[in-house]
Amino acid sequence: MNNFTQESYLIRSVRVDTVPTEIYVPSIGWFKSRGDFRWNTFSSQIAVHFIVAGSGVMVCNGVEYSVSQGDWFVFWPDKHIKYYDFPETPWEYYWFYFDGDNAVDTFSAIGLSPEYPHLKSSPDSRLFLAALRHAITRINHNRYSEFYPVSLAWQLLDLLSMEVNRSSSAIIPVPCLAEDCQRIIENSLEQHLNVDELAKRLQVNRSTLFRVFKQRFGMSPKSYIDKLRFELACKLLKKSSNTIKEVSYACGFEGQHYFSLAFRKRFGMSPTQYRGKDEV
Repeated sequence: MNNFTQESYLIRSVRVDTVPTEIYVPSIGWFKSRGDFRWNTFSSQIAVHFIVAGSGVMVCNGVEYSVSQGDWFVFWPDKHIKYYDFPETPWEYYWFYFDGDNAVDTFSAIGLSPEYPHLKSSPDSRLFLAALRHAITRINHNRYSEFYPVSLAWQLLDLLSMEVNRSSSAIIPVPCLAEDCQRIIENSLEQHLNVDELAKRLQVNRSTLFRVFKQRFGMSPKSYIDKLRFELACKLLKKSSNTIKEVSYACGFEGQHYFSLAFRKRFGMSPTQYRGKDEV
């Protein structure tokens, strides 16, 4: 006999010929444990869990998180997840998936990541719960159009982003956080830096770093990294005799092929064409 009860609701498939499929919600559901429930899995999609009762532990890639009422927890594609509750505090939670052509990048923009999959509760989480219950009612009664999987995704992203921002604002960053981040970027361009690595070095969460850096410099840390890398690449292509491969590694790109593709996408020409182009 199963020690849990669950309901799941598939949302009618998006018509890819008429509706953009950058990100959408393909299914949503509800789960209730009778206590001492244990499971492990590899998620194939982004799966968000919103805990409405109980408490337990979720383990993502060996890191344990204590998760309780009002918390959110995200399963990421291809990440190993183990989770369990306790006999005295059985879980009840809602879950929903995100899918789409650009689902991971779009979802990551709100500030959660495989390194930061857990978000603590807030008094405003009741708005999120109301949205989930309303969605299930509409789906259960088939009261939605082909646009609903996409619109629901953006609605839930909006609410979740508000919670991430609320969580970030509760952390008071040191005054020079943005400048410290800038200094690390400028001194480490040849390294394969990313925002998660920067956040770890600065001992803040990703969303806090994103918010503070953009407020100070008017762009995200990733945009700033890309800006400096391409500026350095252009300088090296014009002023040095380094090979394209040497330029790519000097600027922190992961290989010549990736560098060439990224350069062409940004400037409309290959690095070789740029090097041979006459100055105006």
